[in-house]
Amino acid sequence: MHKDTMLRNKGKNTHYYHTKHDPKSNSIFIRSRKAVSPLIATVLLIAFAVALGAVVMNWGRSYVEDTQAFAKEKSSTEIKCSMDIRTEILRIGERAQICYTQDPDDENKGVINFTIQNSGTGRIDGLRVQAIGNASIVSLEINDTFNPAEPKREYMNYSQKNNGSIMQVRFTPLITVEDKGVWCAQSALKIEGVDSC
Repeated sequence: MHKDTMLRNKGKNTHYYHTKHDPKSNSIFIRSRKAVSPLIATVLLIAFAVALGAVVMNWGRSYVEDTQAFAKEKSSTEIKCSMDIRTEILRIGERAQICYTQDPDDENKGVINFTIQNSGTGRIDGLRVQAIGNASIVSLEINDTFNPAEPKREYMNYSQKNNGSIMQVRFTPLITVEDKGVWCAQSALKIEGVDSC
């Protein structure tokens, strides 16, 4: 049996309800015409899920692209540094061409002389030289291009009085990858036991 029932809410708003009697359970079900139908609710949930999925996919795509670009740049840098870049101190006979000269007139002045060569296949766009003493470290950056098989004679100022005895001299090459300067720390040349000139 069906019948329409009108209910009033404190005399202000009128709501119409449709009642349905279930003879099996002897119950009456009341459905409001203002309620959201199951079909509309399903459509809204699907639309929300699609919108949320689109936001997540867009964020994920940009994240993957950024990660991929970073990994590509890092891998190409590591490959280039490990395979194409190599430096060495030139040797004449059995003597490595690196030595220390103390200024005879000033004990606070001295020079490390060295002849270095790019013995790899790639171009080196700069060189960082670090003289590690037992008291401090002195650094020098050489902004010069080193082409393959091209030796160059360079020097750096170093005071044994102020910095201590030379324990190690380290040469770190600089290369350019995708218009960015990158230091090849894993390809650094390390020289120990620098003799007097």
